[in-house]
Amino acid sequence: MTPLLKTALVVPGRLLGAAVTGVFQPLAAGRAERSAARARARALDAAAEFFDTER
Repeated sequence: MTPLLKTALVVPGRLLGAAVTGVFQPLAAGRAERSAARARARALDAAAEFFDTER
C-alpha cells in the first residue's frame, strides 16, 4: 500500500473517530453526573433516616 493511499484512509478515519467521540463523550459525562447525583441523594436519605429515629 502506498503512503498516499494510507494517508487517504487514515485522515478520514481519524476525523470520524473524533466526531464520534465528540458526540458520545458529553452523553457519557451527563450519565455519570446523574448517577452521582442519585447516589448522593440515596446517601442523604439514608443518613436522614438513621438520625431521624424516634426513641
